[in-house]
Amino acid sequence: MTNVSENQKIRLFFSLLICMLLILAPQSSFAASPSDIESHWAKNQIQGWLDKGIVSGYPDGTFKPDATISRAEFMSIVNNAFGYTAEMPTQFSDVKTDAWYFDVLTKAAAAKYISGYADGTMKPDRPISREEAAVIIANISKLQANKDGISKLSDIASIKWSDGSVGAVATACLMTGYPDGSFKPQGIILRGEAVAALEKARSFSTMNASNQTLTGYIMDEHCFVKKPVPGSDTKVCLQMPTCAATGYGIAVAQNDGSYRFYYFDGAFAPNATNSQAKAVQLINDTVKKDHIAISVTGKMNGDFKTAADGFSYLILSATGMTE
Repeated sequence: MTNVSENQKIRLFFSLLICMLLILAPQSSFAASPSDIESHWAKNQIQGWLDKGIVSGYPDGTFKPDATISRAEFMSIVNNAFGYTAEMPTQFSDVKTDAWYFDVLTKAAAAKYISGYADGTMKPDRPISREEAAVIIANISKLQANKDGISKLSDIASIKWSDGSVGAVATACLMTGYPDGSFKPQGIILRGEAVAALEKARSFSTMNASNQTLTGYIMDEHCFVKKPVPGSDTKVCLQMPTCAATGYGIAVAQNDGSYRFYYFDGAFAPNATNSQAKAVQLINDTVKKDHIAISVTGKMNGDFKTAADGFSYLILSATGMTE
């Protein structure tokens, strides 16, 4: 029998130890950045979801953010993003049980956010339209139908069966229109647009479910409607009767560089109550003249405040508010 020296034992021990450390070492949680999203407007949302494993790119290292996305692919992302795992037996005439998306459809059916067509088909390979995406997003966000929400869109005449859902997601700012004021309901939603819209829907659902902390600038509704640069709202302006009478909220920067306004609950200032009272107190106490950055902890219950310009803002019930 061959004798193993002490030195050999020591070398073997450390070799095994190194192997174990390599196996147990935490792996990077960040996905490589696709080569074609660097200049895309939804780069941050796409990269964030790649890092989380919610979406994936292509073998050639691209994501194709401006490519179309099929109905089945869209449902697959929804299931991943919202954690839908329950399944329900379902049968569509154009879906075979060995199709890659069969389980995707059974999960979508169980979550009750989509149904097939009247002829018994699902058309899983067909590119999903913007209005079809709007219906799904409204369902998973549990939004009430809001037909009045499409009144500001320039192509209202082309929004037919989906008007309640389109109005709901537009009001909640989960899907927005184009610079020309249109929504293009029959247009095809692109991969980058789909990620951005679903990221907003996921944040919306999370914020409605539990307390969240937001950071941004305190503003009055009057000035936010005029679309100034958030933060430029001065203390003097905030205390003016015209501005104060519309009530206060927080303007929060979004990944695309825009700002979203969350309206504080309670009566309008100066006879403020609830979150409005906290805002009035903070404004009165601050020593800053402008750029009043604040941190707000609170919860939303899905209610909206409609502004004079027709836009609607989520109402936030704040439990804490500090500079």
